[in-house]
Amino acid sequence: MARARLRSLAREPDPVLLMGRERRWRWPWAVLGLAVTALVFLLLSLAAISLEDLAVRLGWVSGGLPRDAFPLDPARPLSALDSVLVSLPFLLAPLFALWAVHGVSWRRAFAWSGSFDWRQFWRAALAYLLLGSLGVVLGYLLEPHQHQFPARSPGFLLWAALALGVVFVQTLGEDVLFKGYLVRVCGAVLPLRVPVVAAVIFVFVAGHLWNDDFGRDFAVNLIYFTVAELLAFALLFRTQNLAACAGLHWMNNVLATFAPTLPGQPVFLALLIYTDPVYAAGGGRLLDPLTHAVGIAGFGLLLVLLLWRRSPFYLPKAPLPEPGSGMAGTSRTGATLHS
Repeated sequence: MARARLRSLAREPDPVLLMGRERRWRWPWAVLGLAVTALVFLLLSLAAISLEDLAVRLGWVSGGLPRDAFPLDPARPLSALDSVLVSLPFLLAPLFALWAVHGVSWRRAFAWSGSFDWRQFWRAALAYLLLGSLGVVLGYLLEPHQHQFPARSPGFLLWAALALGVVFVQTLGEDVLFKGYLVRVCGAVLPLRVPVVAAVIFVFVAGHLWNDDFGRDFAVNLIYFTVAELLAFALLFRTQNLAACAGLHWMNNVLATFAPTLPGQPVFLALLIYTDPVYAAGGGRLLDPLTHAVGIAGFGLLLVLLLWRRSPFYLPKAPLPEPGSGMAGTSRTGATLHS
């Protein structure tokens, strides 16, 4: 049954992806849209880099700006603005391309129909927070000597609130580019779910291979990074909305900011720091049964929280368009039969 379902997703047109066939969606427009997105992304990124260089030259920041995935540093207040500027190209470039090239509303990056569903965002985020907090507590109970609790000044609260917003812009930008734009545009011209999702995950994961955590334990991080993306894409197609994916991504990075557990994760805003004894000794966790047991249990519990009908975090499945309704088909001119 599962094999037949997978074969269907790989070979048969996907009704959700077909919903992306609106206005200017065919191959020439898709190629042009990707090119415009890349160009706008490059221009915005160059502008951010220029501002970084200007800030260093003028002495607004000493020692340069952090280059981490979570680069907020209270000792360098400009790092918050820099984080937003570096993240904006991911968000603004695809939104511009949807409007200027494809002729559809920029809101289409957030949902195939309708708008961003904040209820789904918070349900997914809170479910992840619940499991993440449980993991932190259990980890502390099992290895209390491996945990540190840095002292924080009252000004930390302001930075904590700022971090929540900055991380939201960073994670939402990535989700809009990869799941809201690339999946929509590529899926419209090639409406096969497995190839499209596999290609986008490959590009997304490839962009993170230079992170410190990958450098420390490549195989384990590659496995769980990919599994997490598969889960996020499953929720994307289930809800036909970016919100749940964005909620999971945001909360994952929030927890990494305030409770770092992997080598290389910055500790500027950490309330709790876990030092992994295996990584500290230069080892890896690929062959560690406990690591995989915890990982499997975590993903399993997350699925239960999000898919069990009686769960307060339940994410209902969005209805698929009826065949021949116009939601999953196009006219001969390439424009969809619905507005």
